[in-house]
Amino acid sequence: MKNKGFTLIELLVVIAIIGILASMLLPTLAKAKTKANRLKCSGNLGNIAKAFQGYSSAYDGLTPHLDPDNARASYAVAKGYGGNSAQFRIDSWMQAFEIRTSLNTLSTLASPLDPKTIAYQRRYGSNMGGKKFQNFAQMRGWTDDRSRVRLQCQSYAITLQGDSAVAATMAATTRNLTYSYSGNGAQGPKNWNKRWNGSATGSGDGNDQWQYPIKAMKQRETNNAYRLFGMGTKNHDTPVFAGKKYFRAAGEHKQLSMTGFQAGEGNWVTSDGSTRQGTESEFAMGLAAAHKVQGEGNSLSRGLCLQVLHPKQP
Repeated sequence: MKNKGFTLIELLVVIAIIGILASMLLPTLAKAKTKANRLKCSGNLGNIAKAFQGYSSAYDGLTPHLDPDNARASYAVAKGYGGNSAQFRIDSWMQAFEIRTSLNTLSTLASPLDPKTIAYQRRYGSNMGGKKFQNFAQMRGWTDDRSRVRLQCQSYAITLQGDSAVAATMAATTRNLTYSYSGNGAQGPKNWNKRWNGSATGSGDGNDQWQYPIKAMKQRETNNAYRLFGMGTKNHDTPVFAGKKYFRAAGEHKQLSMTGFQAGEGNWVTSDGSTRQGTESEFAMGLAAAHKVQGEGNSLSRGLCLQVLHPKQP
């Protein structure tokens, strides 16, 4: 009886064909996964904008960094913050009770395009005390370090521009937004974006109050952890998104790059909750649109401010 099975040569041919098909299919699957993760990342940004909207609904349409009551420590603590500077810090901008309730899970602050951040959350826990909280409810009503989120456990940069009264203003971006890192002093002399915030000097003399209605903010700095960064390239006029194997701006750090982003790509969300997946030139167009209507909102600054609370990555 004749054997109807595969010969060795036929089997090798079949294996070779399967290998070729797999090599053709894998890049397609990888692209599809990246696309899906970018959508999830945009969803997280949308949730951050909604959290700010929740705060605004409770406090006369103001966002935390534009709320003059937060200049008083007792008022800020009553709202969930650890003090009257917490709303300006990357580890505690989320402490307001309305923001915590809206965000709910801590995983919202970690992008699927940011495996380093996800790994850090899993290994070291989310809060400053090292506990592995899954959601903000587990932090109870604490307003101290137990309700602050580690800088390494966040994938998003909070832009201190969001204004609930001006839909076009920026609320947050992915952390691959670059910044000016050089200069003298804790903040550096270039921490003012010339195009978007006029000619303010950062002297704190009351004439250059950024977006803040009550006082000029002097940001505390510990190992660069709470630094407020200015925007853009050498002339501080154009935003730049870091991408894979792409580091061009002065002082840019390798750890700004995120998985799934090519050079000049990022995700962001405006104050009305509209999310975008686009290029740095499109982001700049968004800034231009916000600049035209900025004066209609709650900010008392002389121009459109884009200071950035930036996460710190290992």
